[in-house]
Amino acid sequence: MNIETIEITKHSHYHVNEVLERFDIKPYILRFWESEFEQIKPIVSDSGQKLYTPQDLFYIKKIKKLLLEDKLPIQKAKLIVDKDISEKTQIVHPPHEPATKTFQASLFQSQKQFHEIAAVKKRLKVAQDLIASIKRKNSWI
Repeated sequence: MNIETIEITKHSHYHVNEVLERFDIKPYILRFWESEFEQIKPIVSDSGQKLYTPQDLFYIKKIKKLLLEDKLPIQKAKLIVDKDISEKTQIVHPPHEPATKTFQASLFQSQKQFHEIAAVKKRLKVAQDLIASIKRKNSWI
């Protein structure tokens, strides 16, 4: 059995611009492939950014080869991706902490910081409203 491998060592998740640059494709092409190939499943962060896993990159590379280099029609490429990728591919992750744990920890930290900033902003707004109320009451305006 012929096993294809792709080694992704830089990140556990890739932003859409990194993916577009890496594969030299346009955003509308990537969006189309996402709609046609169920294997490409980017994570959407709370801020709405798409994040691609090494597995997504593997499928994008395979799909690009089939469609743009081999010039196969979309239906034929779908059949090949559905059949061959599940049987003949293996994704090799770098030997470090699992990508999802690292990403989840980072995401949790970002969410925590966002909520802390939002709470400070809310307290500042309350203080600002209080000062405005005191100014109006004492005719300082």
